Amino acid sequence: MTAAEQRFCPFDVGEGFRRLREDDPVSRIELPSGTPAWFVARHADARHVLTDERLSSVDASRLMRPGAGDDQVAPPGPGVLLFYDPPEHIRLRRMLAGNFTVRR
Repeated sequence: MTAAEQRFCPFDVGEGFRRLREDDPVSRIELPSGTPAWFVARHADARHVLTDERLSSVDASRLMRPGAGDDQVAPPGPGVLLFYDPPEHIRLRRMLAGNFTVRR
């Protein structure tokens, strides 16, 4: 069977991502805008980063972007939960959670 005849799996992450996940799971990258950032390829590492209180979405001194400073941080937009840290993030998320249930 040729590669073209094999079924394509939509859940396959691709060879490049698989290589990063195995060889360099936390990588420094550059976004299309030229801004440096961190790429986290493994689920366990992403959970750790997202729950680490030393890192922040709002506080420029704790941003997850290497070299980020106050001048690179826009104030949170209204209703954009990504830009809030606990406890405010939790309070807002609880207000909205009911709208995203199966029943809704």
